[in-house]
Amino acid sequence: SRGQMNLRPGDEDVINVVAMFFDIILDDRNLPLEIQALVSRLQIPILKIALKDRSFFTDRKHSARQLINEIARASIGWESSSKDVQDAWIQQISALVDQVLHNPSDGIEVFEKCLEELRAIVQREESRSAKLERRTSEKAVADARTGKARDMVRHVLHERLENRSLPVDITGFLLEDWQQVLQIVYLKHGKDSPEWIDAVQSVDDLVWSVQEHRDDKSRARLERLLPELERRLAAGLELTRSNAEEVRARLESIRAIQQKFVMAEATSVAVEPLTPAQQQQIALSPNPEQKSWKEMTAVERQKVQYEALMFEYLKRVDELPLGTWLLYDDLRRGSTRRCKLATRIAETQSFVFVNRLGVQVYEKPRKAFAYDLQMGHARVIEDKPLYERTIELISANLRKMAGETADGSA
Repeated sequence: SRGQMNLRPGDEDVINVVAMFFDIILDDRNLPLEIQALVSRLQIPILKIALKDRSFFTDRKHSARQLINEIARASIGWESSSKDVQDAWIQQISALVDQVLHNPSDGIEVFEKCLEELRAIVQREESRSAKLERRTSEKAVADARTGKARDMVRHVLHERLENRSLPVDITGFLLEDWQQVLQIVYLKHGKDSPEWIDAVQSVDDLVWSVQEHRDDKSRARLERLLPELERRLAAGLELTRSNAEEVRARLESIRAIQQKFVMAEATSVAVEPLTPAQQQQIALSPNPEQKSWKEMTAVERQKVQYEALMFEYLKRVDELPLGTWLLYDDLRRGSTRRCKLATRIAETQSFVFVNRLGVQVYEKPRKAFAYDLQMGHARVIEDKPLYERTIELISANLRKMAGETADGSA
């Protein structure tokens, strides 16, 4: 409408660089497609700024550059929602982009204003998500520790009670009361602690105390053991906050059975093997059987073939910083999720991933995560500022083109 424009020296290069910049953004798979589209709408306003102010290309603190970088950084974990749910985040970014597009002047002020608004929005969003992420991580760690404790307690009781016949009250005490004590002690003190060793020894001593002992040495040891064992059992039951009367009744029942063994009346005590329900209480997780090559699925065969290369990727996942964003393929659902590595759980050697709101989306065992990384099912998202990494690509492309031209001329 204003007639033909006269370009200053270098303006054509600026136009070409800005065009290449936005072309590369549209191919940047680190960004969600919707965010690519939003950022690309800024091409004309950015071009105007670049033509008027060449510091856009050199000044890292230029508000137009920072706005692009901040939109990309804050949107790294954004995922499109279902059609009937309006995503507040994408609406807020769209509103900021519209402010830039509908600004009557071509000045830098609108970029500064939108950048300030965006940072305020991001601060609120990240504050909320950080709290939820922290709770998610703490819960995942607590659940893992509880599961580990439960497995350890089952293992201890399985070793000592499987295929053994004991007085019914003793079996019930170990499975209903002392199992809780063992779990609490494990969670509070760990498996290498004196408290855990003492709690496990109490199981061995209790089981030994209700066995028939014919020789004088064993009977003398039994009489010495019982008062100390009762003290340990009473102290352990206090951890479960059981009712004092109930604790006294349990200990009296155990004492009565033990006294019969002290008095050499073991034959008067009825013993029974574990019931199916009790066996289930201490059942261990079955180890998966090794399949033959013919029985394996294609994925399982691939896993075996690449096993030798796993060490490098195990090292990579161990060194991957918390807060790293990834594109993670969900092979079962046929979709790809954007998720952040939130925490490592030492007890189970597993990794917890959350979305941008801080909600858990995956928990992956260490080897499974390394395998997914190795196979390309998990890919680290580039988190370098969008402007800087895009300009680097442009520079690399131009150098490549210059090299090809030189080779052709030669």
